[in-house]
Amino acid sequence: MGGTIADLEKTLGQIITAFNAHKVHEVEKYLDEDANVFSVDAPHPHQGKSASTEFLNAWFLQHQILDKPTFSPRNNTVEIDTHGAADGALTHATITGVADWYDDNGPDVLNFDFECVYQGRWLFQRVSATVVPPK
Repeated sequence: MGGTIADLEKTLGQIITAFNAHKVHEVEKYLDEDANVFSVDAPHPHQGKSASTEFLNAWFLQHQILDKPTFSPRNNTVEIDTHGAADGALTHATITGVADWYDDNGPDVLNFDFECVYQGRWLFQRVSATVVPPK
C-alpha cells in the first residue's frame, strides 16, 4: 500500500510548521536519509540527511535570531504531481508552488520544488526554492 495525497498534504503542513517554529529536530524527522537540501543562495545541495541537518542547524542558529524567517505557501499555488499513480498507491510525488518568505530583511517570493518519497510515511528527498526576481 502506498501513500495518499491527504497524508502528503498533512506532512507538508507539519514540516512547514516545524520550519517556521525554527525546530530543526522536527524538520529532520521529515527528511529522507538521501535528502538533498538546496539553499536559495548556493547552487549545490547539502547531500544526505546528516549534511542537510548540519546545514539547517547552522542556518537556524544564524537566522532565527537575526531574521526570524517564515515560509508561507500562497493559496491556490500548491500543486502535487503524483507521477501518474493512483491516490493510495503513491510512492513518489513532487510538490511545487509559490510561497511568501518573510524575515527581518523584508519579504521575498519563492518558487519551491519538493520531491517526496513514501516509505511507510512521507519523507522529503529534495528541497529546493528560488527567489522570484521583483518585477
